[in-house]
Amino acid sequence: MSDELRKLPGDAVPDLDPVTFGVAFTRAMRRQRTAVHTPSLRTSVAIPRWLTARCLRTGGLTPADYVEAAVRCTPLEDQDLAEAVARGIVFPQAASEKPASPEEPKAVAAPVAPTDAVADILGDLASLDLDLDAIDDLSDLDALLAADQDEGDSELGAFDLFERLYSSADPGERALGELIHRFGGPAELEASAVRTVFLARVWVAKHLLAAVGELNPELCAFGVTAGYGRELRRACTEPWEVAGVLAGEADPALEPLLDDLLQHGASRELGRTLAFLAPHPAVAERRATFADAALGRALDLTDFAELVVGLGSWLDPDPDLLEASIAVSPRRALEAGAWLEQTFGIDLRPDLFDRWLRTRPRPDLGELALLAVATESWETALDGALQREVARLDGSHARLEEAVGLTAALVATGLPHGRHTARRLATEALVRVADAVLFLPLLDAFLERGVVPEVDPVLARARELGVAEEEVLDRLGQALEQLRQMVLTDAHDADRYQRLVQRVRSVPAPMMQELCACACASGNLEAMAALLAVDMGGAAAHLDDDQVASALGHKGIGGGNNLLVQWFTHRRGLRSTVAARIKEQVKATLLDEALDWVGQGDGSGERGLVPQQRSRPFRAGDGLDQLDLDGTLEAIVTSGRSLDQVTEEDLYASETARGRAALVVLIDISGSMSGGELAVCAIAVVMLLGRLLPEEVALAVFESDTHPIKGFQQTTDLDAVADQVLELQATGGTRADAALTWAADELAGVGEAEVRVLFLLSDYAFFEGEEVLKARSTALAEHGARLLAASHGYVSRDTLTTMLETMGGEHLEMDDLRRLPGLLLAALSRLGE
Repeated sequence: MSDELRKLPGDAVPDLDPVTFGVAFTRAMRRQRTAVHTPSLRTSVAIPRWLTARCLRTGGLTPADYVEAAVRCTPLEDQDLAEAVARGIVFPQAASEKPASPEEPKAVAAPVAPTDAVADILGDLASLDLDLDAIDDLSDLDALLAADQDEGDSELGAFDLFERLYSSADPGERALGELIHRFGGPAELEASAVRTVFLARVWVAKHLLAAVGELNPELCAFGVTAGYGRELRRACTEPWEVAGVLAGEADPALEPLLDDLLQHGASRELGRTLAFLAPHPAVAERRATFADAALGRALDLTDFAELVVGLGSWLDPDPDLLEASIAVSPRRALEAGAWLEQTFGIDLRPDLFDRWLRTRPRPDLGELALLAVATESWETALDGALQREVARLDGSHARLEEAVGLTAALVATGLPHGRHTARRLATEALVRVADAVLFLPLLDAFLERGVVPEVDPVLARARELGVAEEEVLDRLGQALEQLRQMVLTDAHDADRYQRLVQRVRSVPAPMMQELCACACASGNLEAMAALLAVDMGGAAAHLDDDQVASALGHKGIGGGNNLLVQWFTHRRGLRSTVAARIKEQVKATLLDEALDWVGQGDGSGERGLVPQQRSRPFRAGDGLDQLDLDGTLEAIVTSGRSLDQVTEEDLYASETARGRAALVVLIDISGSMSGGELAVCAIAVVMLLGRLLPEEVALAVFESDTHPIKGFQQTTDLDAVADQVLELQATGGTRADAALTWAADELAGVGEAEVRVLFLLSDYAFFEGEEVLKARSTALAEHGARLLAASHGYVSRDTLTTMLETMGGEHLEMDDLRRLPGLLLAALSRLGE
């Protein structure tokens, strides 16, 4: 076909020339029923004119020029469709090529449908010596363009198209159907008006390439089989994704990649590579040898878990590996055991705990709370540790505060015996309080953490200290009875409802149903608001959508921070219709709470996080207080003038210029974060983005996965950020590898910055080993970042010390996560000093 083309000098596009492309593009666009404007022949003429002008200006033509010509010669409403159609013509293999069998070479696809009519039209048009500027009567040529359509590309309904692909005997078409299924199915095709195989391939390519970096093994395998191997090879950067593509294409480049991974890769990379090799039977033997070599490198149970999960089949770990794991990092070993139990149903944690217990015959409550396992040996150890902790209680303020933290950690285990032990410890702490002033605040502290002590001993001690019994009873449960009576009697007293809401910790399910029914019958929005404020999930189950939307926060009952706590605690249990209706109200509350913090403290504003003083020429309108005497005298001396020669032009003023700073914030939301703690993190995130200039801050939250919220190059839309953080959910373990890599990548893209800081809030009990964390910390240090480490409660000191020694910086401890926004403001003020 190339002998028949009328190529312009420097045209590097194979199998096309401007005229051929213009006709093929116009014909293809006429087939698209979703096009707003039907292209005329003038489009076929405009495209080669545009390309001729581009060629004369640049000396050549590239595929991108052809696509750009099609887009620029198409009305705005159809330009997205035009780009997809043009790419399908310029890159026919990407849109329609099926993988060739090993025995057969791939055939080069023609740029247009191979019917005789089309071939004749293109041949005639390409052979004409046309003066494009002189064409007036286009009717005959237009008729040619309206010739018969390619029967093989006729439109089907989206559901029929999907069924045809999904049930096809052709592996490539069937893989395309599988990808459509995973990206939303025929309903998504219909919504996007995709009804041809060509557009389906373009639509799938868009979604598949958008998923690069987060592909799973099946998506990768189906993508290669469907003919997207070349595009995936260009786009993929993660070694496991590249390995999956190479395995699917039987590419010899797979072998050196696997060798390099075995030599330099972390266990996470090796495990994921095993998973991405699994869908390809042709490399099964190589995968087995790769797995053996990788398992031989496992240093602890975390490494072993990464590899076995990637392998997809259970292997018994070596006892020596278990001993080494529990000796180095017992918490990490138990997290790995939990992951293995979730994946394979085999629980190693009881054995791991018993191994650790043999090395720690007298563990303390804090250790046992962190290493919670539902076994008899853990419960026995917990009872012994409680006795030792009670013996240490002496009524001092420090010991009592420590007891509050321990009870919170025990409740967070989620185990019945942990909650029971927390209750016993709270009771013992209260009966040892020597100062009446401390009694009620200490009781409130326990109750805020969900720990209700035993009533009789606490009342007895209250009497001894002269504390009013009604104050204690109000806190321990009488408030619930008062709330019940107010609802049953249809009371309307917003202030009293609000006071009771602050003291009622929970409402039993049968009582909640009874009270909701009563409030609905009387239409008492204040009562409904109070019930929603105590237990949004429980109350919303018995109220309809309109009642929830109307009552939530009515007259301020349960609003503010309490509304955020209820949202993060119960949102997953809410009906989708309820959640959608109240989210805007919750978002407004989040923005209000965050913006209250924005106005506090010192910080960035318009001048930047690290404002700087500089001199500039004195201007009309400047005040004398702005005169920079040092700068003025220096300029006079430098110029060599005498004082009697000085004019206004020699005066200099002082002004504050915007400084350059880069603050990366990573917040760990893993594990058993409560609704209240998630609410605090959400407020802190929005506060930071509202306080700092967009180019000063990059922020992400992480658990098992990393969730970037904003990079340095992104603008700040607080409304969109609030939407995003309202979906935060504490799940899984703590994987810092991807989060720290993201932080380093963000800092790598920052230009000049006087200050570069990584603010990291975590317990530092990361899933990764010391080698990986040290490498990530080194990368951050190479970008000039110092670590501002923040924590509350338990901290893995070894990991924290490693990161501080590598990056430099300091550690800030909080006894209560609610201090986080204030701590961040203080940190900003210190950076600006």
